[in-house]
Order: sequence, then C-alpha cells, then structure tokens
Amino acid sequence: MVFMFSDYTLDVDRRELRRGSEPVPVEPQVFDLLILLIQNRDRVVSKDDLIASIWGGRIVSESALTSRINAARKAVGDSGEHQRLIRTISRKGIRFVAEVSESADSSAKVVTADRPSLPPSSSASPAENKSLPPLDKPSVAVMPFGNLSGDPAWEYFAEGIAEDIITELSRVSALFVIARNSSFTYRGRSPDLRQVGRELGVRYIVEGTVRRRGDRIRITSNLIEAETGKNLWAEKYDRELADIFIVQDEIIAGLVASMQTQVVLNEGLVVERQGRPDLPVWDLAKRGLKEIYELTRESLERAIAIGYEILSLDRRSSKGHQLVALGAYHLVLMGFTDSPDKLRDEAFRAAREAARYDPKDEYSQWALGMVLGSLLGRYEEAVSSFIEALRINPNFSLGFASLGSISAYACRPDEAIANTEIAIRLNPRDPSVFFRYSALSLAYFIERDFVTARDWAQKTISSKSEWWLGHALLAASRAHLQDTEGAREAGAELTRLFPKFSIDALPFPAVQDPSHLEVFRAGLRKAGLPGFRPRLAASVIMRERPPRRSSSRDPR
Repeated sequence: MVFMFSDYTLDVDRRELRRGSEPVPVEPQVFDLLILLIQNRDRVVSKDDLIASIWGGRIVSESALTSRINAARKAVGDSGEHQRLIRTISRKGIRFVAEVSESADSSAKVVTADRPSLPPSSSASPAENKSLPPLDKPSVAVMPFGNLSGDPAWEYFAEGIAEDIITELSRVSALFVIARNSSFTYRGRSPDLRQVGRELGVRYIVEGTVRRRGDRIRITSNLIEAETGKNLWAEKYDRELADIFIVQDEIIAGLVASMQTQVVLNEGLVVERQGRPDLPVWDLAKRGLKEIYELTRESLERAIAIGYEILSLDRRSSKGHQLVALGAYHLVLMGFTDSPDKLRDEAFRAAREAARYDPKDEYSQWALGMVLGSLLGRYEEAVSSFIEALRINPNFSLGFASLGSISAYACRPDEAIANTEIAIRLNPRDPSVFFRYSALSLAYFIERDFVTARDWAQKTISSKSEWWLGHALLAASRAHLQDTEGAREAGAELTRLFPKFSIDALPFPAVQDPSHLEVFRAGLRKAGLPGFRPRLAASVIMRERPPRRSSSRDPR
C-alpha cells in the first residue's frame, strides 16, 4: 500500500518515505507511527492507542512519546507550532489531518550495485565466472540467510533479512555492495567463502541464520573477511515475535550500523598488512579513519598528518579534508591540545571543504555538523548537516549519536536522550560509545536527575578514562548529591589527567545555556576544581528533580 499526501509518498510495503523523488530518513518506530496515524486518519488516535500499537503496551516515558511525535512531524515537514499534517487534539490525542490518496501499487525501485550478475535464464554457476579483482572501495556480498526453523514457509523471512541488509548497506556511500541476484546464486549450497570473495570480487561477506521457536525468533549474523576467512564481527538477536516487521527493522538497522563501523576499523588493518609504500589516496584514508577511532592525542595527530598527505596528492579530496577536520575537532573536544583556537579554525575550514567537495558523503556532513554544533555552538546548522547525513545513509549511527551529543550540549535533554538511545541501539559496540554515555549523563544532569547523571558518568569513564567530560560530570553530579568526598575524588582524578583543567576555560562549551552552565560550574567548584568564582554563585539553588522514566535511566 502506498499513501500520497502533500508532496510526500509513504510506501508501507517497502517501508520508505519520500519527498518527491528524494528518500527521507525515518527511524522504524517513527515510520510505524506515521502508518498508524495515516491508516486511522478518520479519527483521533489516543495516547493509549499509540502505546499499544507502537510500543506493544510497554511503559514508556512522556518524553519518549513526545519525541516520536515530534520526529514524525519533522519527517513530513510539519512542526508542533504549525500542525499542518499532524494535529494535537487537547486531552484527546493526535490526528493526521492532511488529504491522503492511496494506491495499491509501488513504483519505488531499490537500486544496488550489481557486479557481476547472471541473466535470469542463465544456468551458469558463479564458479564458472572469472575471478574479479577486489575494488579499492570496501566491497560486501550478503549471502542468503539460512533457515533453521524446520519450516520451509520461513524461507521468505530468512531471505527477506538478507535482502534488506543489501538494500540498507547500499545506502552507505563508502561501500560497494553486490546485488541480490549475484550473491543469491549461492543459495542452498555451502561454498568456500574465500572462493566466493574471489568470484564476486569482494573483501567482506555477510552470512547468517534465522531460527523460529514458538513465539520467539533468533537471528545470528557474521561479518567475515573473505581473503583470510577471519570472523570480524558476530551478533545474535533473540526476540519475541510480537510484530515480525518491527523486529526485522530493528535487527537490520543494528546490523548495518555495526557492520559499517567494523568495516571502517578493519580497512585500516588491511592497509597496515599491505605495507606503507606508494599507498593510494583511498588506502591512506582508510588508515586515517582507523587512527581517528583510536581517539588518543597521538592517533589524532597522525590522522591529521595523513589527511594533509592525501591533500598533497589531491587537494580536492573530501577524505583528506575529513581526516583533518575530524582529527582537529577531537583534539579540541577531548582537551588534548594547548592551541584550541587554532585547531577549532582548522577543523571548521577542513569540514567545510569536505562538504563542498563531496556533499553526498555522510562522513563529510557528519564532520561539518560536529564542528558547527560542538565547537561553534551553531546548533540549527549542525542539525541540518546531521539530517543530511541521515538522508544519505538512514542507518548512520554516528549521525544519530552526534545529534544526541550536540542536543545535550545545547541543553535540549529530550532530544539528546531520544537520539542517543537510537544510536546505542543501532551500534552498541561502537568504539566511541563513551561519547553516547556522556551525552546521556549531561542530558540527565540538565534535568537535575543527578543520580542517573552520576551513573552514566561512571559508565563513561569506565569506557574511556581519558574523556574529561565524564570525570567532570561525575564530580558535579556527586557534588549536587552532597557526596563531597566522592566529588573531590572525581575532581582529583580529573586534574591528575588534565593538570591545566579550569572551570572557566573548559576545552569546549559542553553546556551552552548560561543557567545550566552555572549549575555545572557550581558542582565543579564543590568538587574542589580550580576556576573563577562568579559573584552570583552563592545565589544558585540546586533542586534535584524526580527521575524520568526512560530506557536509559538505568545504565547498568
């Protein structure tokens, strides 16, 4: 079924929302919310209806409900202020009020890379094709998932999982993805994966299984380096089969986001194995991204050097500018530099150049958004860059993650928590997940839920001890909980790691609203950290708010 309204098309079967011919990135729950509202547009949909249909009757916070409604409005070009399409009916619920036309046919077509493909009538096997040289671009083939359910009727679901992974991976601009009609020619066999890699000319292979038992489903997936046969990543999902399509969407999104990260990390190792001499630009870029993920002072400085080496070969290379921007940005963000102003300017210049030379690369938009939002405090411009990154790649977990972080810095806790929770769900094993934890800690700190803020801060520094913001949030949260000894202990550890730390000269403006910033500073002062003490500090009253109900409330 396809619904058409305003200049949007919502394809239920393909689970796609488009504005004109352009796809609009939509989180699975938000997509389901739009379907519910459009299908029931002849009536008001109550809060209880939403919770029953979208969350399966589970308890959800008011902020989670509000954030999904706001996200649905934003996806279709609406807002809470205008309510042209989605209208709130006071004390009753919400209703979709736009004119809608329906069609049973879908004209949308998914385009994936196809190299090579056999004609449908061909009886040739892949083994009869000549081996293809691997591409410079990381290349992936997704094999048909095995059905372990003992019921042939479930073959469609197993194949559907693999097909959707192909579709979503194809949206990642940095990857070359073999189309279904090539990889699915191996269906029903157990080929040697190294041979598959040679025949399809790919570096990575995804394989998995699906098993159904009663009302539960288990899906496993593996990412394998074809040349070595090494298993780089594996994940298992064990879920209730309450709604098969929601489960499928959640699993696909998580698999794609995690795979993208693992491919980036492994590409750097591949380059290292090949040796250093005469590396082409793409291989230099892969090594540079691996250095970014290390997130140490030395690795970030090496990433910048690699970026400039790329630019010496090709001054228009977006990858070169990305590495310079990301390296300089993280050096400032993490307090690893004595020249923050210089590096801030360098990061901004490089990020703008990356987006100028390749605006359709999600990493370019992501880098620009981070610099704008975190280092320059230009929140709305940053959001636009992140939205563009997610339009390019709807499963780009770093896009959701950075939306969460800059929303926390801009003191918008509801948006921070909602987007950060999506990022963690998409990619819980991301090496930079400690940024997600600190975003949650800061969001709850802004809400004066100092207990939850403290717990997420503790989890932050357990994941990355060199992240100053985690230590600062732990110290400030403990201080506002009247845990003076714990606050001073956290403050002492912060100054041990960052001897030049000062309350009035933070590495970057982590709290951009003056009133919330003063609460943060007051906590740091109580923890014994050095800095200027404003005259009005004594008049600041700290009141701990009751904790909200949210899936991120308990970080354990």
